[in-house]
Amino acid sequence: MKVLVTGATGFVGKHLLSKLKHQDVLIAIVVREFSDELEAYHQIVYNDDLQINIASFNPDIVIHLAAFLTSSDNVNNIKNIIDSNILFTSLLLEALKGTQLKLFINTGTFAEYYLNDDVLNPAYFYAASKTAIRPILKYFKNIIGFKTINVIPYTIYGGKSKSKKVIDYIIDSTNNDVFVDMTNGEQVLDFIHIDDVVDFYIHCINNIDLLNDGFDYHLGTGIGTRIKDVATLIEKKMLKKTNINWGVKKYRDLDIMKAVAPIKKLKEELNWKPRIMLENGIQKIINEENNHD
Repeated sequence: MKVLVTGATGFVGKHLLSKLKHQDVLIAIVVREFSDELEAYHQIVYNDDLQINIASFNPDIVIHLAAFLTSSDNVNNIKNIIDSNILFTSLLLEALKGTQLKLFINTGTFAEYYLNDDVLNPAYFYAASKTAIRPILKYFKNIIGFKTINVIPYTIYGGKSKSKKVIDYIIDSTNNDVFVDMTNGEQVLDFIHIDDVVDFYIHCINNIDLLNDGFDYHLGTGIGTRIKDVATLIEKKMLKKTNINWGVKKYRDLDIMKAVAPIKKLKEELNWKPRIMLENGIQKIINEENNHD
């Protein structure tokens, strides 16, 4: 089986590649330029030869992770979002016309569902771009004839990342004399460990027949936790106090106050469920940091 991955240099992409290489698949990745770091993989450069090179690889499955992610809507970010999330995705789909593609796994965001229901209602411009690509994806699906699903990850944590996440900031605050400014921390989020996220993508490529064409699969634990309660849990695990100034930062416009994944489809249709609950995931981070030290 041939698998084409976009966004291989991103947070999820790097972790996925490290696991995917142990599967019985041939892997190609789309990159903006050749990377020595990724020389073990077949690299397809995003340039004028994209269509020729993708057709030559002829993937069975595409895992589309590439995106420009930001909650800021300034002019430069809007241009970058359109370039990465709309233009690149459209050109990728166009390049797939000459292939025998069986499955396109699109990656969305829980921020497409502002009210935490089944209604698409994007909270940020980034989320709006993810929603906007859906009819374009459907257009190419109708032409080419592949199956497609939308994976909707919730609040991913764990692993190594270039950019810190909310749990990282809370943990860091226990070792910092300077207080970390945060909002009131009343947001209820569904925290899913990166290992479970990667496991789900691999489960999908190994169980294509179980996937329902055109469906959204909300990827989380189904359990919501207030950010303030996460801080309390971290204090309990680390036996240290967090140094956080709660309420100093204002909530963003259309800040999502509740985002908990409905995971019934994952369990009943795909026979999959997350293995790492939040308490164990936080302990895993602490253990990894202690071992690194």
